[in-house]
Amino acid sequence: MDDINSKILSTILFWTYVVIGLLTEGYILWLFPFTGLGGLICWPIAIFLSFSFSFGLQKIHKKFHSKRLTVISFIIFILIQTYFQLLTTPQEIGGEPVKQISEAISTYRQFDKGDFSDFPKLKQFERVVYIFKNRKSLPDSYLILSIDSVNDEHLIPGDSNYFTYSKTYLIENRNGKKSWNMKELGLMETDSSTIIIQRNGLEDSTVYETTSNLLIGGVGNSTEDNLLIFCSEDDLKLKTGFQEVFYDILSLTKKRAE
Repeated sequence: MDDINSKILSTILFWTYVVIGLLTEGYILWLFPFTGLGGLICWPIAIFLSFSFSFGLQKIHKKFHSKRLTVISFIIFILIQTYFQLLTTPQEIGGEPVKQISEAISTYRQFDKGDFSDFPKLKQFERVVYIFKNRKSLPDSYLILSIDSVNDEHLIPGDSNYFTYSKTYLIENRNGKKSWNMKELGLMETDSSTIIIQRNGLEDSTVYETTSNLLIGGVGNSTEDNLLIFCSEDDLKLKTGFQEVFYDILSLTKKRAE
């Protein structure tokens, strides 16, 4: 009877670990969903690790017959597997999972001291803090207008430093109406084009004429060889499970400005 009970317990232990190992992978992919095609490797790795650690756990249980050792081994194995799965989860956006966790911790520590006001330049977790702090006053979305010009060194377009002179403008979209800082920027939309007046101060302005649908967001236009104008839209939604978790942590531990 003892042998039968031990076999049943061993089988339950084996499949329990397998299920938890696979659920862990599912949770990791929810936290960090932007895997791209590289993510195809995630589930095979999770299956291999889950069954491998399950066999190891089963052997420990059968050999030592110690509940404490079995529980400790279970926890250690699942922690090792989780960490390895994090390391092998590729990300096309935002950086690798371990790097994102580090950035989130750093941003959390800077919550009371950091400057989170320049929205277009915020990193992903700084953006979450901005959304958290300004929850009651947020518009429906932001349009981020970028005007980028080529530097004087005439680098080729593939170079990361090709566009070195850049300026971004924040356009608020609230209830279907757009507003922006009139002292810095002027915008006029016609049937055939969008006129941009870039006010540089001291009554000095630069005028650009670009595509007519620029302000719908997600539209770019190279008006000249050395100039790129692009308008992107941010719907102010949280993009990943990890961003949602970070926001929840802020909700539980930090006070919003009223």
